[in-house]
Amino acid sequence: MPGVSTDVNGTAFVGGGQIGCDYQFTPSWVIGAEGRAAWDSLKFSNSGTIVNLRTGAVVPSQFTTTNDFLASATGRLGYVYGGGRWMLFARGGVAWTRDRYEDPFVIPGGPSVAPTATANRTGWTVGGGLEWAFAPQWSVNLESNYYDFGSQTITLTNAVPVVNVTAHIRDQISATTVGVNYHF
Repeated sequence: MPGVSTDVNGTAFVGGGQIGCDYQFTPSWVIGAEGRAAWDSLKFSNSGTIVNLRTGAVVPSQFTTTNDFLASATGRLGYVYGGGRWMLFARGGVAWTRDRYEDPFVIPGGPSVAPTATANRTGWTVGGGLEWAFAPQWSVNLESNYYDFGSQTITLTNAVPVVNVTAHIRDQISATTVGVNYHF
């Protein structure tokens, strides 16, 4: 049976923190490293179908992905201008996420089941943005980042009755964030 491919899009709240260090090696260039972690409310659902491989019965399901953690460790290169108050930057590095999957459906002539799985995934991130130093030790930034966690086959399970559902997941996240930074 051919696979089903569905793209899901949505918006969610992301809140977290970051820590990093920068080194300004010329009047116009900055290099740095940053670690960040965020908790979020990304949740995506799409309608699907489950096929019983023994009987061929097809039933509707509602596949849901919930992402509740996003972290990264990145390098950053920035160009400073505007009297040292503005910086245009690019960043890239490694990223981690935790996803939860659920695919509830009703077995024909039987009970409702909700097979689930959880996956911690590692991938990469790249992005860029603009930072403005509005006070001697404070700045605000606007940035956009792309996260790619690749493809993975996940087995969702339900204990009673025993039900296994296999799904092939490709996980990509695009995030636009606003941040406020204090500089030590």
